[in-house]
This record gives sequence, structure tokens and C-alpha cells, in this order.
Amino acid sequence: MAFLAVTVCLGWVFSLCLHEFGHALVAYWGGDTSVKDKGYLTFNPLKYTDPGLSLMLPLFFLIIGGIALPGGAVYIDHSRLRSRFWESAVSVAGPVASWLAAVLLATPFWLNFAPSTPDHWFWNSLALLIFLDIYIVFINLIPIPPLDGYGIIEPWLPLGVQQKCRKFSNYGLLVLIIILWTVEPVNRFFWFKSAEISVQLNVPPQLAFQGLRDFQSSTPLLVVALLAVLWFFRSKERGLYQKAHNLIRWQQYEKAIATLDQAIEIKPEFQAAWRDRAFLHHYLQQYHKALEGYKKLTQWQPQNPEYWQNRGVVHGKLKQYEDALACLDQALELNPENSSILEDKAYTLEQSKQYSQALQLYERKIDLNLQDSFAWLRKGVILTHFKRYKEAVLAFDQAITLEGDNPYVWYHKAICFAKQNFSESALEYLQQAIDLDSSGDIKEQAQTEPVFQSFSNYPRFQSMVK
Repeated sequence: MAFLAVTVCLGWVFSLCLHEFGHALVAYWGGDTSVKDKGYLTFNPLKYTDPGLSLMLPLFFLIIGGIALPGGAVYIDHSRLRSRFWESAVSVAGPVASWLAAVLLATPFWLNFAPSTPDHWFWNSLALLIFLDIYIVFINLIPIPPLDGYGIIEPWLPLGVQQKCRKFSNYGLLVLIIILWTVEPVNRFFWFKSAEISVQLNVPPQLAFQGLRDFQSSTPLLVVALLAVLWFFRSKERGLYQKAHNLIRWQQYEKAIATLDQAIEIKPEFQAAWRDRAFLHHYLQQYHKALEGYKKLTQWQPQNPEYWQNRGVVHGKLKQYEDALACLDQALELNPENSSILEDKAYTLEQSKQYSQALQLYERKIDLNLQDSFAWLRKGVILTHFKRYKEAVLAFDQAITLEGDNPYVWYHKAICFAKQNFSESALEYLQQAIDLDSSGDIKEQAQTEPVFQSFSNYPRFQSMVK
């Protein structure tokens, strides 16, 4: 029994690691390169946000007969993901990885190396792990927060619905556990479905059920061992760090920063806390405080291009353009072909009115990727500044072809036509921009844009910006 219990525990840790690795890998592909710096692109469970909560606690639930869902092992910065598609893909990746774990573990059963009756602890433990992976895939795809099933559809929901669902996320898992423990038909449905899939993988369910009985007979010893491990992983600063991540998930950013400050007070060189604190200040446009964090991070990790890039962007926000360009050059030296760094440098050059150099970089970005709608947009803006209007319109049209629902492309195209005194066309494109802009920012910008002042008495313009 002891061998079976240890095998199941170690195997389940492997499955949890693979699940979270799936989330991290797709997030990296989707634009959140910070997961690499955080150490998530490995199978080392000690790199997780909190090994105690992320690995040992699910294992504890498994031992007492509950749902051993993976949870919170990796922190994804969704603001860095390139689109809603990638946000959904990150959530899909976890269940897909769990399914791959089940398929991988089932290989000996496909090859008929395993017996069909429960006669050995190893095969029983392997069958149990396969069954649990399948069961978790089904459970995790239920579309309620905070499960991955909800994460798949969340980016496509209206913002108001997302905000309401996030409030429920604190209780969603608890409600699910209560239902599965108390409403027998619901739990039975998932067990039977998992058993059906096990059969399709040539894994006899009776082996898994015998493995579960043997595993649960070892519960007292395992509980004591796990409590000891949980105590070992117990760390006040790590607990505060995990609490901060939960607050971030609930969009309570100021409280998250205060909690990270507490963790840093306990451990002044807690780099992960400094990093997330800097990211939050950056997101909240508290640039001086963000810069403080990025300076420390670049001192501690001078070979990390992302920290230099973020530091450069913040310098730019503070209009410290010389420092900004120096940091971005350092980032490019470390990662020469990074399109994101090129974009930030080009935009900084543009903001500092070094238009010719900025245009060269935007054209370089377009050469690297003809589908780069942002580079086409900024190229059009600079060409408008140079009064190269025909070329500017071509650039804007290319951006519209790639991203026609971007209101700022239409807005800058309107400015281009206004500067040529084509008032009807300018107002038509401005109307399109306002219709696409749900925030109302473009209406405000249009009221103060100098080139539109000649239209200020037009009834059509007044009705647009009212």
C-alpha cells in the first residue's frame, strides 16, 4: 500500500506540473514572456507561485477523497497577451495538458503490457492516475469561475458580466465541491463519463477503483506526511505573495500592492514581489513607483531584456526620453529581434519627435511582419506629420484591412484628411472612429484636436462630439 500511495502522490504532482506548464507555455507563445523569467517554463514544482497551495493542498484534497484541482500555480499577466484568442488558449492549455498526461500514462495499456484485473499495486496506481486526470479534465471544463472552462469563455463576455463573475470566483470552487459531495447524481455522472473514457484508452476501470481503495486505506499516514510537508513550505512572505496574487485576480490592485509591500518588508530582496509590484504600479500608471522597482530588477538581473524594456517604457512615460532609449537599446542588445522592444523604441523616438528614426523602425517592423497593424498605423501618423498624405492614407488603409475595428486607425485617417481640408471625408472617418470607440476617449480627443477646430461650428461635428 505504501508503494501505491507514494506512486500516486508523485504521479499526481507530475500531472499538476504538466497542467500548469501548459498554461505557462501557451501564455509565453501568446505574449506574456514574463512566465519565462518567473521560472514557470520548467517542471520544477518549487518554481510555482506557492508549492504548498499549488501542489500540496490539491494532494491533501485527493487523500481525503475530495477534488484535487490544480490551482494558482502560475501567475499569468493577461494584459500582455496579444488577443482574446490567446486568453482563451491559455485556459484551454491546462485541460489539454491533463488530457495528454492521461494519454501518456495510458501507453502501457495500449501496448497490452498491463493486466486487465487488479493484481499489482503499480498497475492499480497507474490506472488511478489516468482516471483522475480524465476526471479533472471534465470538472475543470465546467464554465464557472475560477475553473478553466470559465477562463475559456471569459474574454468573450461583456465587461459587466466578467466583473460580476469575478466576484463569484471566490465561492465558485466551494459551491462545486459541495455539489459534488452532496448531489450524488452529479458526481456519479462525472465518474461514469471518466470510466467510459478510461475504457476507450484500454484502461480497465476496475484497476482504478481498486487503486483508489488501496490509496484511501493509506490516508492516515499520508495526511500526517503531507501536513509536515505543508509546514515545511509554510513561509510568511510566500503566503503574502499568494494573497497578493489572489487580490490581483479579483482586481483589487491597491490592496495587492500593499500586500506585496508587506512581503518585501519581511524579505527585502524578494525579487518576485518586486517584479509584480513594479508591474502593478506600471499598470496603474504610477510610473515613479514602477521605475523604482524596475531599477532594482535591472540591477539584480542585468541580462533580463524584459526588465530593461519595461524600465525604458516607464522612462518614456515620464518623458525621460534619453534614459528611455538607453534602456531600450540595452534590451535590444540582449534580444535583437524582439518585435515588442522594436515597437517600444520606435514609439519612444516618435514621442521624442525623432520622426525619421521612428519611421525607419516602424518600416523595419513591417518588413519583419506585414500583418503588424500597429506599425502600419504609426507609419501613417508619421507620414501625415511629414505631409506625405497619399502614402499615409495607404498605410492607414493597410491597418484598416488588418484591424478594421480599431477606432484609432479611423481617427488618425480622419486627421490626415482634415489636414488636406477634405472636411466631408474627415467627418465620415471621425464618425466611424467614434462609433467603434466604446470608451468615449476619441470624442474627448476630437474636441481638443487642433486640426478639427475648423469644424467646430459644423452641426454634424457638434452632434458627434456632444
